[in-house]
Amino acid sequence: MFALAATGAPPPAGAQAAPKTIELDAGNGETLRVERGPFRLALVDRSGRETVATVSGREGAPVRVPGVDGPQPIEPLGPAGGYPALGFVVGANPGVTFPVSFFTGNRLFGAEAGALVSLVEVERVERTPRGLRLRVRTDAPALGPATLEVVRLSGGGVRLDLRPPAGLRPAATLFTLRSPKGEGLYGLGARKDRFDQRGLLRNVWVEQQNASDDRADDLVCGDPTTTTGCDYTFPNGAQAAYFVQAALHGSRGWAAWVGQSTLSRLDLANSRSDALRWGVKGPRLTLSLAGGGLEGSSRSYTADAGRAPAPPRYTYEPWIDVINEGEGEAAPNGAGFTGGERVREDVEEIARRARTDDLPIGTIGVEGWHAVPGREELFPGLRRRGFHLSAYWNPFHSPGNAAYEEAKRRDIFIKTPTGEDYPILTNRGGRSFVIDYSHPRARQFWHEQIARSCELGFESFMHDFGELVTEGMTFHNGNPPEVEHNAYPVRYHRAARSALERCADRKPGFDPFFYVRAGYSGIERDEGVVGSTPGVFPGDETTDFARGSGIPSVPPAMLNMAMGGGFSFTTDVGGYLDLTAPRTSPELFVRWSQLAAFTAISRIHNSTFNGEVYPYTCDDPAREDADYCEQEGAKRMLPVYRRYAKAKVRLIGLVDRWSKRAARDGTIGPVRPLVLDDPSPAARSVDDEWLLGRDLLVAPVLRDGARERRVYLPAGSRWQRVVVGGEGRLEARGEARRGGQTVTAPAPLADIPVFRRVEAAGGGGPADGGGPQDGSGGGSSSDGGGSATDDGEASESASANREGAATTSDRADDDRSSNGDRTGGATPTATDGDPSATPDTEGDGSLPFTGFSLAVVAAAGLVLAAGGALLRRRAR
Repeated sequence: MFALAATGAPPPAGAQAAPKTIELDAGNGETLRVERGPFRLALVDRSGRETVATVSGREGAPVRVPGVDGPQPIEPLGPAGGYPALGFVVGANPGVTFPVSFFTGNRLFGAEAGALVSLVEVERVERTPRGLRLRVRTDAPALGPATLEVVRLSGGGVRLDLRPPAGLRPAATLFTLRSPKGEGLYGLGARKDRFDQRGLLRNVWVEQQNASDDRADDLVCGDPTTTTGCDYTFPNGAQAAYFVQAALHGSRGWAAWVGQSTLSRLDLANSRSDALRWGVKGPRLTLSLAGGGLEGSSRSYTADAGRAPAPPRYTYEPWIDVINEGEGEAAPNGAGFTGGERVREDVEEIARRARTDDLPIGTIGVEGWHAVPGREELFPGLRRRGFHLSAYWNPFHSPGNAAYEEAKRRDIFIKTPTGEDYPILTNRGGRSFVIDYSHPRARQFWHEQIARSCELGFESFMHDFGELVTEGMTFHNGNPPEVEHNAYPVRYHRAARSALERCADRKPGFDPFFYVRAGYSGIERDEGVVGSTPGVFPGDETTDFARGSGIPSVPPAMLNMAMGGGFSFTTDVGGYLDLTAPRTSPELFVRWSQLAAFTAISRIHNSTFNGEVYPYTCDDPAREDADYCEQEGAKRMLPVYRRYAKAKVRLIGLVDRWSKRAARDGTIGPVRPLVLDDPSPAARSVDDEWLLGRDLLVAPVLRDGARERRVYLPAGSRWQRVVVGGEGRLEARGEARRGGQTVTAPAPLADIPVFRRVEAAGGGGPADGGGPQDGSGGGSSSDGGGSATDDGEASESASANREGAATTSDRADDDRSSNGDRTGGATPTATDGDPSATPDTEGDGSLPFTGFSLAVVAAAGLVLAAGGALLRRRAR
């Protein structure tokens, strides 16, 4: 329903004044209010408060002075640039990507510039069956009006479809939203550098192989140009991510998302401290807005973009992957893999160790499964012993195997402009070709390929890559690479999901699952990549404590994905990429295992070149590397992993309930940002802690050698520290502490700080462990599904019944060095300090002069140690 609301003085007798505002019910208790002139949009809640709103008409310059994207996005004019409520850039929008491996498809350089045509006044309003159609005058009236279709979304919120004036072919569209100082801005996919991205510039572009090295942290953190920063990764900067979403969430309780797959550029209150500007390449814009609180608006987003299915319960049991250790391409259709015998030995040892070492391993993942000798007997035999199996697939097809020949016969590879199959160089150095999933014959081909692993008993798999679309590629559907780049992983993963569904139909008892690293949401509504993908991992983390790509990068990526509906998150325990970083150290393995036990899926997968590290690597004289196992923590890997793996099993019930609810209702899943429970400034930017369910507060250790860390306790409750006991039970320690403060918590190598909510701050009795909240803080849902009071439920399907050695408790740790850990930027520094203290990371409104140069580094080994690949000089 909508209403035309007239305001102001009454019209003269005989005349009829046009209403000054137009209103449309937007669901979630919100109303869309359109101000005729100056043109402005706002979502207003029942109390009359504006949840989210555009600026008025045109603000700022009438031109779009070149904004530059790539490894280091910049906005040269800062606050002096143009800020339209809605508008068009008439000019140029060039872009260049890396053409070769490792970084094929990553943004190398791009710019956006031209005259700015802004919407300034509504001329005409029409009622439509689903909403409104507006004709809006621009500040270039000779062009004629722009058209804005407004449709109410069934899941709450509104969709705005903006089309330019007839005959105008813009290079890009822009919109600007008001964002008051201090508002948190979240999401945009698996961003690893920060949860609250206020004050930053962002590209929305799928990119791969971005890495750093903790040995370079002192260099990049001290960079006087501010180009790199502590979170810098090569080659595409701190902002790069494998899995991106064209969806942004504001702490005032709103979400905004766009429906194009072309490049988006966002200025998140960097140039102007009171506004964010979003540009989308191309002549049209499909923008959706929803209010209703942080959780309510996220629910509206997933209702429109697609909701991930809940994973099978077995995926929450700990699992171990056997990975490729530098032996060619381990996917079935690649080339050069020679490690089949080694893979078989490792798989058999995992199965044996699960029994003898009392490890509750539920799933064994196998890269190179197709080359394992005796696979026809080995893998079905593991299934009969109670293990689930996970395979590995990627889109590369190398000459010399049957699948390549079949794909070539069906003519389904991506092409060059002259019609030849487009060759690429894989990250393993092999010449390969990639399936064009826009081709109607590609899906059936992929069904046949995935069936190969299903027939051997593999219920799940990693679906790797998907980032590599670059200039010079042509697609069957006729779309240019700039459109298909972000769309490629959506089509690729959709083919995988339908293939697994066919496997499940053919094999009774199969419960299929797969997880991905590349992804995008923003095309083909109701079938976006999140809706097609049960699980997400954030890409190839490095095997170190580097801020930009090592273990500290995991929580921000996980929290940003949680806001966008990616609740089934998994990380490579120990880190994967060790091209320049060292092999996963014992201490890193322990800390990563502890972190992963309190996430949805805990999966060992590390050190691809220097040799994978298992819990028992230093507990087997036949395998022991003397030098490696002299490191601190080496003898603790097995007992610590065992305890935390058992804790993971006990938490399966909690994780499963929250995940099913998220899949069904669109609520945020088991891993929950603190701001959902505590909307105070102190909690708003915390990105190295999270709530598991409602009542468990997790604060992993993210710095090498740290034996204590600061922890912010959310306001409104009291919190008691717990430790993981010998059988995985959470055991209380010490007195409960009031929330709304930062405390210093011990963090011996044996444990990370974990707290349990015990009562409301006012002494209202034990926390009831209610269900998902809606960002208001305090209170609880009546279904009680999120309680962690009893540590969750033990999994009946876990391998707890396997015989093995008695569990060892190892929490004693004599090393009490005070090596603090990073916390969220808004957390107060004193133990009982002011919880409202928050840093100002926004743009200061000054007019910077910016220049930069890009050094393209050819050898990947020189990249991470070099520190800054891009220099920028900024003067005020």
